[in-house]
Amino acid sequence: MTDMLRNSMFRKIGPEDSDMLFEFFESLSDETKRVWQPHGFNYATTIYITDYTDSVVSLMDGKIVAYCAVTEGVLADDKDRLGAMDVVTVAPCVLEGYRRRGIGTAMLEYVHGMFGKDLLLWGGVVQDNYKAIGLYEKLGFKVIGEWTHETGVECQDMTLEKV
Repeated sequence: MTDMLRNSMFRKIGPEDSDMLFEFFESLSDETKRVWQPHGFNYATTIYITDYTDSVVSLMDGKIVAYCAVTEGVLADDKDRLGAMDVVTVAPCVLEGYRRRGIGTAMLEYVHGMFGKDLLLWGGVVQDNYKAIGLYEKLGFKVIGEWTHETGVECQDMTLEKV
C-alpha cells in the first residue's frame, strides 16, 4: 500500500462537502470531462449530489481527490438498453495527480463492500478510455454490451459481480 493510499479516507459524501466537490469538478481536465460525464459539473448539481445521494469521496491533502457517483439500480436512461438489474450504478473518478496509486481500486472496493450488490458502470465506459478499462478489468469487471452514445462516442457496459 502506498503512503498516498494510506493517507486517504473514503466516506459517504455529505452537505459539508459541496464546496470541495465543486472544486474537484472545476479541477478536472477537458479530457477527463470528455470520458467521464455522469452528470453536470455546475454548483446546483454539486448541491444535489452532496445533499441527496450515496456518492463516495476520498479526501487527502484537505481536498477531494476521488469521487464516485453512486445510485442504486439501473439509471432510467440505461433501462431500455440494459433492462432491470439489481445493481449499484457507479461512476468513479480520480484527480489526474492522484491516479495509478490504488485510490480508484480502493474506492471501488469500498463502494462494493458498502452495498453488497453487483456494480454497473454509469453509462458504460468510453471505449478509448484504455486506462479506466484496464482498471475495471483488473478488478474483475466484465463487458456485458457495447453501444453508441447519441454523441457518436462508442461505449461498453461493464459490471462487477458481488463477492
